[in-house]
Order: sequence, then structure tokens, then C-alpha cells
Amino acid sequence: MFSDAILVQIFSDDRLNGIPLEYQSTVVHVVEDVIDRRVYTDKPFASKEEILEDVCER
Repeated sequence: MFSDAILVQIFSDDRLNGIPLEYQSTVVHVVEDVIDRRVYTDKPFASKEEILEDVCER
């Protein structure tokens, strides 16, 4: 699960305005699941935030 700080950044992004909260939540959960799978295969000891930073830098 993302930290509260990461969730605040995600849900405060202007690009999510107008999208129902249920959809926003679903997308966040899907991203968490994808990161979980990547953590266990590519970087088994990295935190989700570290993986997210790595993905965002590409």
C-alpha cells in the first residue's frame, strides 16, 4: 500500500478532477498491484515508493 504522503500527492493531482472517486481508487489499487508484482520480480527488497520513483524517472 502507498504511504499516506504518496496518496495525498496522487489524489491532489489536478488531472484527477472530475473523475469519480471510485474510479480514482480503482486506478490506484491497480497501480499498487502492478508495482507489487514488479517488486517481487525485479527488485525484491525495494519499497513501493522506490519502484514508483524508478518508473517515473524513465
